[in-house]
Amino acid sequence: DTPASPGGRMKKHPRQARLEVTHGYVLAMASVMGLRDWEFSVHEGVEHARNMADCAVTKGMRHASIGFSHEFWDKAPDVQRLYVTHELVHCHVAWMEHVVEDACKPHLPPAALVALLDLHTTQNELATDAISSAWSKTLPLPPKGMR
Repeated sequence: DTPASPGGRMKKHPRQARLEVTHGYVLAMASVMGLRDWEFSVHEGVEHARNMADCAVTKGMRHASIGFSHEFWDKAPDVQRLYVTHELVHCHVAWMEHVVEDACKPHLPPAALVALLDLHTTQNELATDAISSAWSKTLPLPPKGMR
């Protein structure tokens, strides 16, 4: 149970409050980065333990779900900004991955398709990292509620 705050309203759990602040920051960054017409969900937890954050773009839609590792919120604000920028750049380039997969799937045997998509994903990740590393330095730092 969450104790009531003054005024009788229930206080939010600190993790929930932190996620809400993070979601607001993601929305603000998305707006600055040309993703105003997108919807974003934000959650704690990543698909691979080695990742600080990850982004799943819904195929054919302007929606992405961004997950953050538990360690993300302990990072310095400039590092948090870099990770948020990186995940949002993925939104700009994700459709290229979808197009490559859709175009090649009917023409390649499964093993060749997997190899091609792995190579494309690696190159996409390198480009995303280079773009986000340069771009993040020009973007606003996260609010204090994310730490």
